[in-house]
Amino acid sequence: LLKNKPLLLFFSAYLFHGTGIGILFGVFFIYIDGYLGMGEHYALMSFIGTVLRLGSVIIWRQLANRLGKKTVWITGKLFTCAGALGLISLSPGDTVFLDIVWPYMLFQLGMVAGAIAAPSLVSDLIDYSNWKFKTECTASYYGLFTLITKGFLALGSALGIMIVGWYGFDPASPVYTDETIFAVHLALGWLPVLFFLMAVLFVWFIPINTQRHSIIRQRLDSLALRNIRSSKADI
Repeated sequence: LLKNKPLLLFFSAYLFHGTGIGILFGVFFIYIDGYLGMGEHYALMSFIGTVLRLGSVIIWRQLANRLGKKTVWITGKLFTCAGALGLISLSPGDTVFLDIVWPYMLFQLGMVAGAIAAPSLVSDLIDYSNWKFKTECTASYYGLFTLITKGFLALGSALGIMIVGWYGFDPASPVYTDETIFAVHLALGWLPVLFFLMAVLFVWFIPINTQRHSIIRQRLDSLALRNIRSSKADI
């Protein structure tokens, strides 16, 4: 793994991606319900987001096939940044339902792009590893990917709640100080956006693109064909 630089870049990107998502979702409901006072709309907003996610799967998949997985993942990260920044621009008392739906939809679209592109990109990097090091480590790589996915989402969620707690944020309080408002905006927007942009930076430097993966795949297929022919000749 330490010799597989493209995969290390990917895992570094996902570390920032997962932590940023976790921080945001750790305080998301608190923000909607406690800060904005619009918890009664959360179920409908989530339903709209779910329908949008399902409907966008085919579109993101087609874009990944045409533009490349890296491009789709980076685009998705920009969507999540726009959604997070849109959410923290809202203020209690002046926010209506549509104000929270639009940034939430942008965020959900970005999440789907990452959910489609990231595992597929892992497959490409595993192919590179099989070709480069002549060793089959697929299960180990996917196991590590799953561990990072679950682990850093949980870590990020805990971190988000800790941040607002450090600043004394109380969702039941009728009045918010400048410090508590800053804490909510930091955990919901500024910090996740910083993490998302760091993830974009690491994804950008992954050298395996669609064309290079196609070449790697052809070489692996050729090697497999030669092995089959060699086995038949031995028999």
